[in-house]
Amino acid sequence: MSSVSLSVVAKLRDELRFVIDQTLALAAVVPFRRRCDQEGRTMARLDPSPRQIAQAAAAHARLQRWQGITKSLLRRYAITPAVDVDHEVRKAAAYVLLQRMTQPGITAGQWHAAFNRELTSIGLKLEEVLDLCERSIPPSSPPAEYRPSDVCIDAGRATGVTANDVDEVIDACAAGRANVAMLQNLGEKLFPLLGDGAGGWIRLNLAAAGFLARAPWEALHDGKDFLALQPSIAISHTLGSASVAPVASEMPLRLLVMISSPSNLRALNVDHEAQLLREALGGLELIGRAEVHIATDGSLDTMLRMLRVAEDAGRPYNAWHFIGHGRFNATSGQSELAMVGNDGKAQFADASQLRVLFRAHPLRLAVFNACESGTFAPVDCGAAVVVAMQFRISDDAAIVLADELYGALAAGADIRKAMTDVRRALFFRPGVEWITPILMLDF
Repeated sequence: MSSVSLSVVAKLRDELRFVIDQTLALAAVVPFRRRCDQEGRTMARLDPSPRQIAQAAAAHARLQRWQGITKSLLRRYAITPAVDVDHEVRKAAAYVLLQRMTQPGITAGQWHAAFNRELTSIGLKLEEVLDLCERSIPPSSPPAEYRPSDVCIDAGRATGVTANDVDEVIDACAAGRANVAMLQNLGEKLFPLLGDGAGGWIRLNLAAAGFLARAPWEALHDGKDFLALQPSIAISHTLGSASVAPVASEMPLRLLVMISSPSNLRALNVDHEAQLLREALGGLELIGRAEVHIATDGSLDTMLRMLRVAEDAGRPYNAWHFIGHGRFNATSGQSELAMVGNDGKAQFADASQLRVLFRAHPLRLAVFNACESGTFAPVDCGAAVVVAMQFRISDDAAIVLADELYGALAAGADIRKAMTDVRRALFFRPGVEWITPILMLDF
């Protein structure tokens, strides 16, 4: 992961210098005028042409992208710079957009000299942030090796844990009032059901698990630690036995993001969700390790069209990220995703429908950022790897998940190691959302 992050920092440095240099070059050829502002005061400023304004706007867009990616890096590695990034970028924006003004007594030469000096100074301050990132990014850890342990859970043989035990924790997690002690208590009751499969890669087969299939197995606890947080242990769900170890997705990661907010369900902040994901994946896009396309209308028609167009262009998507609502359908025993129908209201899609969709457009990875998408979640939805949510996940936790998961995969990490990194990152945040994501493998 660190090698990828260092590549992102190097590219961010190039981007910042490009924006500064382009702005200085553009300012040198833009006419200098003394004009009245909106309040009738005479001010000295540049007077760019429409073409020059468009060039400045494009540079500003790159600066804003730089800001988002840099802040994502700072969040990921818990770096606190002495420089206020947002403040310095706001200052830089007046220069990059050629909107810096001053009092009318200054000469054109003095104005340009001050413009160059001040913008260069801001650029150096922002480069200090990148220097700090470079020094703070930890070295890469060696790849984890997992010994596979297939564990078939049979509700008929379960002792020491009841349906009430499971439901109590599920209800607490769903209501946001679960705590570590509650999870540990259930985890210690579940642990003996593993038998000898207590380490390495724990592959849970829950086909005969009955009420235990609802349990958050990510809370497994051996009396000392939560297994899911240990770097040497991975937990996945499956309907069968995997015969091969999972490998990293092919690069670049070509990701289709679908944000679905039906009119008859709780409204989502679509723009905010899209921006958070762009920031989380922006660094990978910047270095050519990811291609991200975001669709915000949430319809199956749009999704089908985008899948087909990408495939016709010879660049098919290999990952799908769904942001929206989900539910568990007790009648069918399946999780369903709320897509947007022709009337703008929810059109629920289950595993069988997704399977038909993705059989024609095979995916390596599907991420369901939707509550209850992991309750009896459909492994066989047509994707080899599924990351789903057992409970509702907050926006902040979702962006940490995207940061860690996609960053690790783009760096070539194993999906099992990537999920452990996700959990460990979420563990140090308020609440117990580290048990919310579950990993399901169909191989």
